[in-house]
Amino acid sequence: MNRAASFYFCHGKKFRIVVCVCLLLSFYSFIWYFGNFRFRSEFVKTDSLSICLEDRIKPFQQKINEFDAFVLRSNARQTDGPKSMTFVGNGHIGCSFEQEGLLVQHGGTMSKLLNIPVLMSLDVHGYLSDASLVMDVRDGIMYKMNCFKHENELCVSSGTMVYAHRIYNSLLVQNFRVYNPLDDDATVKINKGNIHSWSGVRTLRTTNLKQQNLPGEEKPRTVSYQVLSILIEEPITEERSRGYSKPLETIVSRVTVVVLFEPVFPDTLTVHAGKTQSYSFITGVRSSTTPIPVTKADLTQAASDYGVIGRERKALESIVQAELAFALQYPEAELRTLHTTAWNRLWLSGITLSYSYAPNTLNGEEVNTTLYYLASHMPDYYSVSIDGNQTVMNAYLERAKRRTTCSPPHNLLESTVHWQPVRSFSKMSNLISTWYSTLRLARCDAFFEDGAHGILQAALLHIGQFHLHEKYASCGLSAETLHRDILFRRVQLNQPGVYVNVEIRIVPGELSLSSPHLMVVELSTWRSNPPPPLSTVANSKTPKILPMLSQPLDAAFIAPIRPSADIQGNQHSDLLVWVEHEAERIPVFVCPAGCQDMPVEVNSRPDESVSSSSNANQVL
Repeated sequence: MNRAASFYFCHGKKFRIVVCVCLLLSFYSFIWYFGNFRFRSEFVKTDSLSICLEDRIKPFQQKINEFDAFVLRSNARQTDGPKSMTFVGNGHIGCSFEQEGLLVQHGGTMSKLLNIPVLMSLDVHGYLSDASLVMDVRDGIMYKMNCFKHENELCVSSGTMVYAHRIYNSLLVQNFRVYNPLDDDATVKINKGNIHSWSGVRTLRTTNLKQQNLPGEEKPRTVSYQVLSILIEEPITEERSRGYSKPLETIVSRVTVVVLFEPVFPDTLTVHAGKTQSYSFITGVRSSTTPIPVTKADLTQAASDYGVIGRERKALESIVQAELAFALQYPEAELRTLHTTAWNRLWLSGITLSYSYAPNTLNGEEVNTTLYYLASHMPDYYSVSIDGNQTVMNAYLERAKRRTTCSPPHNLLESTVHWQPVRSFSKMSNLISTWYSTLRLARCDAFFEDGAHGILQAALLHIGQFHLHEKYASCGLSAETLHRDILFRRVQLNQPGVYVNVEIRIVPGELSLSSPHLMVVELSTWRSNPPPPLSTVANSKTPKILPMLSQPLDAAFIAPIRPSADIQGNQHSDLLVWVEHEAERIPVFVCPAGCQDMPVEVNSRPDESVSSSSNANQVL
């Protein structure tokens, strides 16, 4: 009886109604939640400029909290604004949103500012607008966020992304993304200065390249480029002309040839109602590695294809055209992946400081932006596959032997000149010159030959006062000057491929049983795990580096294929990984208390440490 009644109740009419209502409510709740969570609009719909900009900044919030990215308001006053300016560079070319012009390599350093416009800006005519700037130092990209508003309409927003490619050093990539929430199409105007009026332009022609990186298009698109050559002349005296092969009286100046491939930009972009559209433009720039001594006759023939200037121009054009032809074979996202992977690989080494609220104190923003500016002014030599070339390996090991002369004499953590605010190209140039001068005085010149990776290691050694010797390295930071916790990540010691992490912690006296009245400086060191090869970190669809980029463009050039699995799995194709694997068996010891105690071997876990209540000078 109870059993039958129970069966009848479960299948009664009232119960079925209740169950159906509950199921419907659950279904609609699921659809509402999942739809809002997963399929919500990419950008917020608002008629407030401030809310629009806040929404565009949200994706960067985690990086901002970790000092890997910084928000800069473009309309902020200089005295109240941030301590840094946006900048992207790769050791060959560089530019900024805040200051018009292009930095190019001149005399071995990226030090020549050309007053030529290379960046575009977007505008919607008749609309109020506001903008914010973001500099992502971890990925080496700068962003400009614009929001436009007309009367009571919703905001039209755009994002501009710019980077100087870390691997393809001739390429300056600009990507635009515009969101139009309106019911009508929106016309966005492209603003860009006219480069033709610049006085240094010597030649001008037009060429066409094929672009195949647009998803959904079956046929390649033709991209028109204006090709310009620019001469930077530097008068030369008779004394400075000594050593040249030409007769002294014929040399009148030294010239740097700059070649620029600029895409022909449209005047406007149309964004359809309720749509988000992206546009990519790639500019190619290359300059002479070293200035060329020329005569009056050479200058007369500057516009022709003959003579020393003409040959240099043709060689530079071949390099730029080869890089552009290759880059246009792939979507911009793949080129960006290769770029950001190289930057992320560089930042495996670095420094972390505990935050200080004291006024005028060095913190993460000053440290990260300064190191970023330094690295941006140097090429990256080690993100290119060497395919197990033993000659390249031997040259690297030979250069590493000269690093033992590096002996930083000063504590840069207390310096006021090495962390100056940078709000213009001139301030940036002064800061870079200060660092170069300091590193050379400390006999750290050998690091410059290793590009961005080398200059970063030299800076870390100098900040931590690490002295490299033939058999050992020592940390010279005095305990009396330490008031913060510091972590040095992946510092390379005197042996090539031997990296250690060094952490200095300030232990409060009440936590020290042996010396409750003292501040204890605790030094911990441990080996880093070997980093994965760059090819495995990057997206598997990333294009392979061209081996012929430094050679003239072959007429029969065939676009290279993407890297194969066997190349990606070869650790000898990555020089830094190869060197580090070779050094895995080299033991590292920490000598505690000024070598008063037995040395402790460093392992791959941060559980070995030495403490000293009076001195942090330890031998590694």
